Amino acid sequence: MSGARTAAVSLALLTWLLAAVSCRSDSKVVLSPEMAERQLSRRGIPYREKTFVERARKGDLLAVRLFIAAKMNPNVTDEEGETALIAAAGQGHTKIVERLIAINAKVDQRNREGLNALLRAARNGKGDVVRALLDRQSDINAQGPDGGTALMYAVWSNSHTIVQTLLDRGADITARDVDGSTSLTWAVFYNRASIVQTLLERGADPDTKNNLGGTALM
Repeated sequence: MSGARTAAVSLALLTWLLAAVSCRSDSKVVLSPEMAERQLSRRGIPYREKTFVERARKGDLLAVRLFIAAKMNPNVTDEEGETALIAAAGQGHTKIVERLIAINAKVDQRNREGLNALLRAARNGKGDVVRALLDRQSDINAQGPDGGTALMYAVWSNSHTIVQTLLDRGADITARDVDGSTSLTWAVFYNRASIVQTLLERGADPDTKNNLGGTALM
């Protein structure tokens, strides 16, 4: 068998093995770091921190598993301060997010923009990821650089389901951004009529004033 064909067969077997392991939480199969790094090389993937983050962003679950097996620190960052968790969360790659959470990736680590995985997921409308992060006790009321919370970012992305999820999980409906605006103010400003109704039903105060003295209705 030629070297190229041997490598192809080896990679196919590894792919099957990792798929099988992912379906069995009680599996005793362990891939050595050396073997994992070798398989990354055979796929043309360099064992580098920024590449790990990049593969997570692209949704390459097999590569992420190989990096993890090769003992890559799950909290490393790329040039933008992005972790694999933030990158995967922003693109809605729930399985990768869940895998990273399982190995204790820091759920509230922030990138250079000042966003953590929950804020990025809410801003991008990734509901399954939001739920996975909340299950891991990510700070539901964390604020971004503009003071926006996950609830406000969900309003901005017009993600009614995420808004409801966050409210059900105890998001602070009275939180304010750097301008003193609440999630209700955001909803009115961006013309999210159904979300406005939901926020009012959940107790949002339409008379709360921002830093300039304006309210959601003014």
